[in-house]
Amino acid sequence: MLIDFNKKGQVALLVTVLLTITAIFFQSALNPSKSLEESSAVGGVIEDIVDVVVKPSQPNESKPNTPADDAEKPSDTPASSDKADADSGKSDSKEEPSENDNSFKINMPKLRKAAHFIEHGILGIEMFFLVMIIEKNRGSSGKAALRPISLLLTLYFGMFVALVDETIQIFSSRGYSIKDVWLDISGYATFTVLLFLIFTLRRCLNKNNISVE
Repeated sequence: MLIDFNKKGQVALLVTVLLTITAIFFQSALNPSKSLEESSAVGGVIEDIVDVVVKPSQPNESKPNTPADDAEKPSDTPASSDKADADSGKSDSKEEPSENDNSFKINMPKLRKAAHFIEHGILGIEMFFLVMIIEKNRGSSGKAALRPISLLLTLYFGMFVALVDETIQIFSSRGYSIKDVWLDISGYATFTVLLFLIFTLRRCLNKNNISVE
């Protein structure tokens, strides 16, 4: 039953890897205007979420001050109501652009670079667990252990995907960027190597616990 479950998990991860690669290549195949449009849409969603989370604290701070000021101004200076209105109009006009200035604005170039790093990092995570399941099914002990050669082949696969990804952009008129290739590879390698170190450390700790008992 355990082997059947592992085989199902292996198939499921393989399908997930293929879908992720398809999504990466599909994004690279988009023309520049369409790609920028999608990036702007994602950036707009992020800006809206940040504004919803951050902005509610700002109006609450300004509300207690306005009623008190409005109540004091007519009683203290009734003759200079026009000046007070003019001053309030000036203050209101100054507050409107300040709210626009304080609104969160996403940096689109940095967002696109982060997307490269994250999407290939996700692919690295999926490939790591896929290879772990394959190694577990092959081993006689039934324990997952990623060999260094398997890790190296996994990293080579990530480099290959990054190169193909940037090559597709040549045909979509978006151009080829060496920086993006290295960014894709670094995202893939960072998550893969990090998981490898975590699993290696965990195995070492488990061995030490067994030996002590």
